[in-house]
Amino acid sequence: MRRTAVLACALLGLAPLLAACSDDEEAGATDVGDVIPANEDDQFEGPRASTVLVPSGQLKVWLGKPVDAVERNDTRQLEELQAPAGASLVPITWRMESAFPDAAGFLGETPAVGIDLVTDGESYRLPAPDPESEAGESFYVVADGDATDVSLDVEFDGVTQTVDLRTRKRDAGRAEALYDLDEARLRPEDCGSDDWHDERIVYACELTGPLLLPYANGEWADKGHQWLAVRLHTTLRQWVIADGEGGGALYIGGRTKLDATLDEEKPVATFDGALNECPVPGNASCMAERLLIFDVEEGDVPTKLEVDQEYKLALLNRWGGYSPKERLTDSVGGSLRFDLPKD
Repeated sequence: MRRTAVLACALLGLAPLLAACSDDEEAGATDVGDVIPANEDDQFEGPRASTVLVPSGQLKVWLGKPVDAVERNDTRQLEELQAPAGASLVPITWRMESAFPDAAGFLGETPAVGIDLVTDGESYRLPAPDPESEAGESFYVVADGDATDVSLDVEFDGVTQTVDLRTRKRDAGRAEALYDLDEARLRPEDCGSDDWHDERIVYACELTGPLLLPYANGEWADKGHQWLAVRLHTTLRQWVIADGEGGGALYIGGRTKLDATLDEEKPVATFDGALNECPVPGNASCMAERLLIFDVEEGDVPTKLEVDQEYKLALLNRWGGYSPKERLTDSVGGSLRFDLPKD
């Protein structure tokens, strides 16, 4: 059974939970389900935290010792608290931290996290943690029973993880792959694109990834599948053509279209990265960045990526009496293989 966590006054966030309580309520009285701010943001933080990863961040949680009464100096409103008969005040400190910063662009729109405190067979919905609170948030939850066993159910977009706040043991379910992400893979590496063109073209390609994600593009992968995500960043500095008689022309990129397939399959989603400018003011290079997401089966992940990049080229200079076209359309591309993250 879930009980909605309520406050003695309007709940707009943990900081102002009891800023303006009714004067006719008994001082220090509490009801089961109340969430009451503690005096310090990190009041119950200790050396060891329970940790839960969700696509949008990392939740760290510390559990204090449940009590039946709290002194006034331990509460934000500077009032003594007394739990109802047969109930406990469960002290919690938590902090939401960033996680997977290099994977953030692949996530899409991320929903709010839903969190329930579970103890003695009862469930209490808690206000969502504030990701802007660097020090964290501390509060008491008024719960039935003596709170011998306390856990959190952390739900993100329909997938729930459970963590025991005493043992710190976690059941991540479908989210388990989040704990296996290899941060070392989140570094750009050369695509080996020198074989894709001759010396007339000055072109560079970098690949970041792959990442094997359980969540991307705003949804969890289907059972037995995962999302393979890569970031491609390319730069065209010059494109030269020659007439074979000493004349030639220099072109720069004006527009570009960057496509890629994985084992001949198109990505299920493509996002523009941050580094897109063509041409770049001041040096006339053409930069393109794409974030690509592919649906792959677990245990059968392709490692060959085919890249095809089309350019709309604009004439910058000519020499040797050559009379080239003012604009051209041409492409560069090839295949590359990448290593999968190690288990």
